Amino acid sequence: MPLPNLPPDLIQKVNEDRQYHLLVDESASMNTGDCPGGSRWITAKEIVGLIALEAQKYDADGKIGLTFFGNNVNRVGEVTAAEVPEKFPAGAFGMATKLGAALDAEFKAYFTSGSDQPVTYIVLTDGEASDKQIVKQALKNAADACGNGDKIAVGIWQIGYDSTAAAFLQYLDDNLGEIDITDTQPMDSLITNLGNIGLLMAAAVVD
Repeated sequence: MPLPNLPPDLIQKVNEDRQYHLLVDESASMNTGDCPGGSRWITAKEIVGLIALEAQKYDADGKIGLTFFGNNVNRVGEVTAAEVPEKFPAGAFGMATKLGAALDAEFKAYFTSGSDQPVTYIVLTDGEASDKQIVKQALKNAADACGNGDKIAVGIWQIGYDSTAAAFLQYLDDNLGEIDITDTQPMDSLITNLGNIGLLMAAAVVD
């Protein structure tokens, strides 16, 4: 969870030549207005835009994968930074937080694609997952399948200040086995480092 101390050239080296996929929580609690400047949903939208712009520096095709999860998993596909605003739903309305189902779908898509390019998944979520056991198993399976913590990296960033969610994310950061592909960041870390979002992205890889 603590951010690594990386100079700009090393941030570039860690992040370059990777695919980037964003998974965004669209459960109803994302409408809670406890973030600077508005709701968790608005904050998530702003962060996705920043990540998309940053990812253009590292991935040659200039696109990121975008998936929403709540009651269901909606894999939008690859989008450019300019397309992010039009792909965001008007609001978050799901009553569930099926993060496990979303991760499972993304990992299966990656491993069946035949791609050898490393990938970073960034998850933006505000609450404890509805399918916690599936989250744990999906992360463990992905770690075992790739054999190291570099080919697949997962950064789970908390939007808002739900204490139950914070405890769950801390568990994921610390307790999923010897091959660690998961880094989690709390809301305060995001606020402090949005001006250096490349560092937040790199932390998912070098955690």
